[in-house]
Amino acid sequence: MILVKTKESEITNNYHPIIYLLIILLKQNKDKHTKCYQISKINQSSNQEADYKYDIIDIIYQCMEDYGSMVVDKARLITIKNYYSKSSLTSQIIFNIFIVLYLGYLVFSEDVWYKFSYSRHGWEIISAYDLAKEINMGLVNKLTKLCNECHFKLENLPTKLFSFMSGHSVTFKNLYQLETFFYLDNFISRMDKSKVLRFEDCVYDFTINKPRPGMPKDFCLKSTNYNFHSENKNKVKEVKEFFEDIFVDKELIQYVLKILASTLTYGNKLRAIVFFIGSGRNGKSVSADKPSPQMVDLNCARVAICEEPDARSIAITGDTKAITGNVGFIKTRTLYKDVQAVSVDLLPIINTNDKLTISNLDNALIDRILVIPFTQRFINKMNISVLSSTQNINNPSIKRANTRWQGSRVQGYAEA
Repeated sequence: MILVKTKESEITNNYHPIIYLLIILLKQNKDKHTKCYQISKINQSSNQEADYKYDIIDIIYQCMEDYGSMVVDKARLITIKNYYSKSSLTSQIIFNIFIVLYLGYLVFSEDVWYKFSYSRHGWEIISAYDLAKEINMGLVNKLTKLCNECHFKLENLPTKLFSFMSGHSVTFKNLYQLETFFYLDNFISRMDKSKVLRFEDCVYDFTINKPRPGMPKDFCLKSTNYNFHSENKNKVKEVKEFFEDIFVDKELIQYVLKILASTLTYGNKLRAIVFFIGSGRNGKSVSADKPSPQMVDLNCARVAICEEPDARSIAITGDTKAITGNVGFIKTRTLYKDVQAVSVDLLPIINTNDKLTISNLDNALIDRILVIPFTQRFINKMNISVLSSTQNINNPSIKRANTRWQGSRVQGYAEA
């Protein structure tokens, strides 16, 4: 149960609703040994140096962890009731109610809105149009649902809200009033750096080595776009067969798996650059799928697959050295935008059919290069008769083309 002994009139007259919300939450810390920040820290002068740079959102997340989201949600409802249940509704009050309800679930950073989705276990980019729709059509429903879950009554406030919103609407042009309250300066720098891997139905937490529901403080934006809990167990067998077909040698398979496993969490832990090298039609493209991201797209990514270099001789740039040296941030700029620092600490993988010559090789680079040989070659099943049956049977390097790896164009491939 949440108790606020101070006279409500005194508090509501002296504090902003957000501060009042924090006071309710931090009073739960009294006589309890938790990680929550003390109320005295909120009132610290801005010119005093704190040991830890924290934001209001961090206090809310810590309270969620210490007391549970139900206590935090009930504190939101108490705040709304004490400030607005007896007030005449205005557009500004609608915004204030929205701020109290969504603080911790909505962030504005670098001119982009982000919303946390419990159903998808992570953060999603939301347009200004959809955010305005959320206020106009979802605010009353969220407030009512929260009251039912917390067994809390707001008297006739939901009815008043519904009546008011029926005659008024928020447009995307009005959202600038919310930007200050939901702004989080270091949101992008926190994104996708926690030791969790996001799936469509959960996140896998590597600190406890098991799946769990996603939480806002995970700061996960990127997702695998796969379900962790899947009834289709045959996929595991397919992946195993794929590696056995491509690499054959068990020790090499284990080596490759360890390298790929290092990308499940953020950071180039190996401090390496990986080369997939082979002679063609041997599975490199299937295992990598070769996207071509801009540098900005690599922000907080965990692996980058590079296109096959056109030249047989390449130079390792300073950016590559920075990525493999755990520098962390690289300056870059996209079209029509200012220079920005992106967090690039990932494993770069270069796909090539040629044995490349690195023109500026030095001792530091030699220690960072890992080469994965693709020694097997696939040939078209319809042309395998070119070889004698004896050669076909006794030559372990020859494998029949598998449509699972080569796709529907397999019939158009020439023989190896």
